[in-house]
Amino acid sequence: MRNSQVKHFRFAHSSKETTWILDTGASDHIVCNPNLLTSLKLVHNRWVKLSNGTYTHITHIGTLSFSPHFILHNVFCVPLFYLNLISMSKLAFDSFYITIFLRQICVIQDLRSRKMIGMGTEKEGLYCLNYSTKGTCNAVHTNTNNLWHQHLGHPSNKASSLFPFLANKTCISSTCSICPLAKLTRQPFPLSTTRSEFCFDLIHIDIWGGYHVPSSSSGAQYFLTIVDDHSQSTWIYLIKTQI
Repeated sequence: MRNSQVKHFRFAHSSKETTWILDTGASDHIVCNPNLLTSLKLVHNRWVKLSNGTYTHITHIGTLSFSPHFILHNVFCVPLFYLNLISMSKLAFDSFYITIFLRQICVIQDLRSRKMIGMGTEKEGLYCLNYSTKGTCNAVHTNTNNLWHQHLGHPSNKASSLFPFLANKTCISSTCSICPLAKLTRQPFPLSTTRSEFCFDLIHIDIWGGYHVPSSSSGAQYFLTIVDDHSQSTWIYLIKTQI
Protein backbone atom coordinates (compact mmCIF):
# COMPACT_ATOMS: atom_id res chain seq x y z
CA MET A 1 0.00 0.00 0.00
CA ARG A 2 1.49 3.28 -1.10
CA ASN A 3 1.49 6.17 1.30
CA SER A 4 2.23 9.52 -0.35
CA GLN A 5 0.68 11.61 2.44
CA VAL A 6 -0.53 10.47 5.88
CA LYS A 7 -2.83 12.38 8.23
CA HIS A 8 -3.55 11.50 11.89
CA PHE A 9 -6.77 12.17 13.78
CA ARG A 10 -8.78 10.90 16.72
CA PHE A 11 -11.58 8.46 15.82
CA ALA A 12 -14.99 8.48 17.51
CA HIS A 13 -17.91 6.12 16.87
CA SER A 14 -21.30 7.28 15.56
CA SER A 15 -24.12 5.73 13.55
CA LYS A 16 -25.21 8.81 11.63
CA GLU A 17 -23.29 10.51 8.87
CA THR A 18 -24.98 13.80 9.77
CA THR A 19 -22.95 14.02 13.00
CA TRP A 20 -20.31 16.76 13.00
CA ILE A 21 -17.70 16.41 15.75
CA LEU A 22 -15.49 19.35 16.71
CA ASP A 23 -12.26 17.39 17.12
CA THR A 24 -9.17 18.88 18.75
CA GLY A 25 -7.14 15.79 17.79
CA ALA A 26 -7.88 15.75 14.05
CA SER A 27 -5.31 17.27 11.72
CA ASP A 28 -7.77 17.77 8.84
CA HIS A 29 -11.48 18.14 8.20
CA ILE A 30 -13.12 14.80 7.30
CA VAL A 31 -16.50 14.00 5.73
CA CYS A 32 -17.94 10.58 4.93
CA ASN A 33 -20.20 11.61 2.03
CA PRO A 34 -18.83 13.33 -1.10
CA ASN A 35 -22.25 14.90 -1.73
CA LEU A 36 -21.56 17.25 1.18
CA LEU A 37 -18.68 18.88 -0.70
CA THR A 38 -18.58 21.51 -3.41
CA SER A 39 -15.72 22.20 -5.83
CA LEU A 40 -15.08 18.46 -5.66
CA LYS A 41 -11.78 17.02 -6.87
CA LEU A 42 -10.98 13.32 -7.26
CA VAL A 43 -7.64 12.33 -5.69
CA HIS A 44 -5.45 9.22 -5.67
CA ASN A 45 -2.75 7.90 -3.35
CA ARG A 46 -3.97 9.94 -0.39
CA TRP A 47 -4.46 8.17 2.93
CA VAL A 48 -5.33 8.87 6.53
CA LYS A 49 -4.08 6.91 9.51
CA LEU A 50 -6.55 6.02 12.22
CA SER A 51 -5.82 5.88 15.92
CA ASN A 52 -5.89 2.07 15.79
CA GLY A 53 -2.97 2.09 13.33
CA THR A 54 -4.91 1.22 10.18
CA TYR A 55 -5.03 3.30 6.99
CA THR A 56 -8.00 4.29 4.88
CA HIS A 57 -8.23 5.92 1.48
CA ILE A 58 -9.16 9.54 0.71
CA THR A 59 -11.33 9.69 -2.41
CA HIS A 60 -12.08 13.40 -2.80
CA ILE A 61 -11.04 16.84 -1.58
CA GLY A 62 -13.43 19.75 -1.69
CA THR A 63 -15.05 22.72 0.01
CA LEU A 64 -17.73 22.47 2.66
CA SER A 65 -20.18 25.33 3.15
CA PHE A 66 -22.37 25.41 6.25
CA SER A 67 -23.50 28.96 5.46
CA PRO A 68 -22.20 31.95 3.48
CA HIS A 69 -20.25 32.92 6.60
CA PHE A 70 -19.00 29.46 7.64
CA ILE A 71 -16.93 27.73 4.92
CA LEU A 72 -14.25 25.04 5.24
CA HIS A 73 -11.65 24.44 2.53
CA ASN A 74 -9.51 21.37 1.71
CA VAL A 75 -11.93 18.95 3.31
CA PHE A 76 -11.08 15.22 2.91
CA CYS A 77 -13.75 12.71 1.96
CA VAL A 78 -13.32 9.25 3.54
CA PRO A 79 -16.32 7.06 2.56
CA LEU A 80 -15.48 4.40 5.16
CA PHE A 81 -16.31 6.89 7.88
CA TYR A 82 -19.76 7.11 9.49
CA LEU A 83 -19.31 10.61 10.87
CA ASN A 84 -17.73 13.95 10.04
CA LEU A 85 -14.85 15.70 11.79
CA ILE A 86 -14.06 19.40 11.99
CA SER A 87 -10.41 19.86 12.87
CA MET A 88 -10.00 22.59 15.47
CA SER A 89 -6.32 23.11 14.65
CA LYS A 90 -7.00 23.49 10.91
CA LEU A 91 -9.96 25.75 11.64
CA ALA A 92 -7.68 28.03 13.66
CA PHE A 93 -4.81 28.10 11.12
CA ASP A 94 -6.81 28.39 7.89
CA SER A 95 -9.46 30.93 8.87
CA PHE A 96 -10.34 33.85 11.11
CA TYR A 97 -12.67 31.68 13.18
CA ILE A 98 -12.28 31.13 16.91
CA THR A 99 -13.99 28.46 19.00
CA ILE A 100 -14.93 29.01 22.64
CA PHE A 101 -15.61 25.86 24.66
CA LEU A 102 -17.88 26.11 27.68
CA ARG A 103 -19.22 23.47 30.05
CA GLN A 104 -22.05 22.16 27.86
CA ILE A 105 -21.84 24.20 24.67
CA CYS A 106 -19.28 25.78 22.37
CA VAL A 107 -19.56 28.69 19.97
CA ILE A 108 -17.70 29.49 16.74
CA GLN A 109 -17.17 33.18 16.00
CA ASP A 110 -15.85 35.04 12.96
CA LEU A 111 -13.29 37.59 14.18
CA ARG A 112 -13.78 39.81 11.14
CA SER A 113 -17.55 40.25 11.45
CA ARG A 114 -17.67 39.44 15.21
CA LYS A 115 -20.71 37.28 14.51
CA MET A 116 -21.45 33.83 15.88
CA ILE A 117 -21.47 31.49 12.87
CA GLY A 118 -21.90 28.14 14.64
CA MET A 119 -22.70 26.50 17.93
CA GLY A 120 -22.07 23.02 19.32
CA THR A 121 -23.46 20.92 22.16
CA GLU A 122 -21.57 18.52 24.42
CA LYS A 123 -22.73 14.91 24.00
CA GLU A 124 -21.05 12.08 25.91
CA GLY A 125 -17.76 13.95 26.16
CA LEU A 126 -17.74 15.17 22.53
CA TYR A 127 -18.74 18.58 21.19
CA CYS A 128 -21.04 18.16 18.18
CA LEU A 129 -21.93 20.96 15.81
CA ASN A 130 -25.61 21.90 15.75
CA TYR A 131 -26.13 21.79 12.00
CA SER A 132 -29.31 21.57 9.98
CA THR A 133 -29.56 21.54 6.20
CA LYS A 134 -32.98 23.20 6.28
CA GLY A 135 -33.85 26.54 7.80
CA THR A 136 -37.17 27.70 9.19
CA CYS A 137 -38.67 31.12 9.60
CA ASN A 138 -41.69 32.03 11.70
CA ALA A 139 -43.98 34.89 10.73
CA VAL A 140 -46.54 36.64 12.89
CA HIS A 141 -49.68 38.16 11.39
CA THR A 142 -51.78 40.26 13.72
CA ASN A 143 -53.82 43.42 13.64
CA THR A 144 -53.71 43.95 17.39
CA ASN A 145 -51.70 47.08 18.13
CA ASN A 146 -51.13 46.13 21.76
CA LEU A 147 -49.68 42.77 20.70
CA TRP A 148 -47.19 44.53 18.40
CA HIS A 149 -46.33 46.82 21.30
CA GLN A 150 -45.32 43.74 23.32
CA HIS A 151 -43.49 41.99 20.44
CA LEU A 152 -41.36 45.09 19.75
CA GLY A 153 -40.23 45.42 23.37
CA HIS A 154 -42.67 48.13 24.53
CA PRO A 155 -41.45 51.03 22.32
CA SER A 156 -42.79 54.56 22.65
CA ASN A 157 -45.38 55.87 20.20
CA LYS A 158 -42.64 57.86 18.46
CA ALA A 159 -40.50 54.74 18.00
CA SER A 160 -43.50 52.72 16.82
CA SER A 161 -44.11 55.23 14.02
CA LEU A 162 -40.77 54.22 12.45
CA PHE A 163 -42.18 50.82 11.42
CA PRO A 164 -43.96 50.95 8.02
CA PHE A 165 -46.45 48.21 8.92
CA LEU A 166 -47.57 50.29 11.90
CA ALA A 167 -48.09 53.46 9.88
CA ASN A 168 -51.11 55.50 11.01
CA LYS A 169 -51.48 53.16 13.99
CA THR A 170 -50.82 53.86 17.62
CA CYS A 171 -49.62 51.29 20.13
CA ILE A 172 -51.60 52.02 23.27
CA SER A 173 -48.67 52.24 25.66
CA SER A 174 -50.72 54.27 28.14
CA THR A 175 -52.64 51.12 29.11
CA CYS A 176 -49.50 48.98 29.33
CA SER A 177 -48.60 47.91 32.86
CA ILE A 178 -44.95 47.19 31.92
CA CYS A 179 -43.96 50.62 30.54
CA PRO A 180 -44.31 52.60 33.83
CA LEU A 181 -42.44 49.93 35.77
CA ALA A 182 -39.60 49.89 33.21
CA LYS A 183 -38.98 53.59 33.83
CA LEU A 184 -38.49 53.09 37.58
CA THR A 185 -34.87 52.77 38.71
CA ARG A 186 -35.86 51.33 42.12
CA GLN A 187 -38.89 50.57 44.24
CA PRO A 188 -40.20 53.60 46.20
CA PHE A 189 -39.18 53.87 49.85
CA PRO A 190 -42.01 53.36 52.37
CA LEU A 191 -43.16 56.43 54.29
CA SER A 192 -41.61 56.72 57.75
CA THR A 193 -44.02 56.90 60.68
CA THR A 194 -41.39 57.57 63.35
CA ARG A 195 -39.44 60.68 64.28
CA SER A 196 -36.36 60.99 66.50
CA GLU A 197 -36.78 62.82 69.80
CA PHE A 198 -33.55 64.84 69.65
CA CYS A 199 -31.25 66.19 66.95
CA PHE A 200 -28.59 63.83 65.69
CA ASP A 201 -30.19 60.81 67.35
CA LEU A 202 -30.67 59.50 63.82
CA ILE A 203 -29.25 60.78 60.57
CA HIS A 204 -29.83 59.63 57.00
CA ILE A 205 -26.86 59.53 54.59
CA ASP A 206 -26.90 58.95 50.85
CA ILE A 207 -24.31 59.24 48.06
CA TRP A 208 -25.50 60.20 44.57
CA GLY A 209 -23.43 59.65 41.41
CA GLY A 210 -21.27 59.34 39.59
CA TYR A 211 -22.48 61.85 37.09
CA HIS A 212 -20.98 61.58 33.60
CA VAL A 213 -20.21 65.34 33.47
CA PRO A 214 -18.08 66.47 36.46
CA SER A 215 -18.72 69.79 38.17
CA SER A 216 -16.94 72.57 36.25
CA SER A 217 -15.75 74.30 39.41
CA SER A 218 -14.57 71.43 41.61
CA GLY A 219 -14.54 68.41 39.30
CA ALA A 220 -16.87 66.54 41.65
CA GLN A 221 -18.88 63.64 40.25
CA TYR A 222 -20.69 62.69 43.46
CA PHE A 223 -22.51 64.49 46.23
CA LEU A 224 -23.11 63.38 49.79
CA THR A 225 -26.47 64.17 51.41
CA ILE A 226 -26.91 64.15 55.22
CA VAL A 227 -30.40 64.62 56.69
CA ASP A 228 -31.13 64.94 60.42
CA ASP A 229 -34.21 62.87 61.23
CA HIS A 230 -35.50 65.18 64.01
CA SER A 231 -34.99 68.67 62.53
CA GLN A 232 -35.00 67.63 58.84
CA SER A 233 -31.89 69.79 58.39
CA THR A 234 -29.97 68.83 55.26
CA TRP A 235 -26.28 69.13 54.38
CA ILE A 236 -24.90 68.53 50.88
CA TYR A 237 -21.19 68.01 50.13
CA LEU A 238 -19.65 67.71 46.66
CA ILE A 239 -17.02 64.95 46.44
CA LYS A 240 -14.74 63.81 43.59
CA THR A 241 -14.63 60.11 44.39
CA GLN A 242 -17.05 57.70 45.97
CA ILE A 243 -16.29 57.05 49.61
